[in-house]
Amino acid sequence: MSTAPSAERPLRADARRNRERVLAVAARMFAEQGHEVGVADIARGAGVGSATLFRHFPTKEALIAAVVEQRLGEVEALLTAAEAIEEPGEAFRTLMLDVVRVQVHDRALVEADIAAGLVSVEAARRDYGYEG
Repeated sequence: MSTAPSAERPLRADARRNRERVLAVAARMFAEQGHEVGVADIARGAGVGSATLFRHFPTKEALIAAVVEQRLGEVEALLTAAEAIEEPGEAFRTLMLDVVRVQVHDRALVEADIAAGLVSVEAARRDYGYEG
């Protein structure tokens, strides 16, 4: 008996659209309201039922992880763009400004930074306007 994981079938087009819509709404709502937003609110905002949300993301933590993964992909794209700038100082400046722009508009990302000990609550309030 094999214990190797089976290859996952590709999602149907409607299921893929539902997943993408849930992820987009979750990213927006987490950015605006932080991680305390409820999954029922996210499902409603995405126009799907809670069962559909949980079919794609079995736990709220899995949904948060998917949003974080998406954000990390965005930051990776910023890194790639900065690497194309020849002057190192300008590349660094551009990267830092772009990352700060992302953080300023994403409460959940600031909360994750606080939880990871990367920034203090006081610094988040001062630098990002965090109200938590």
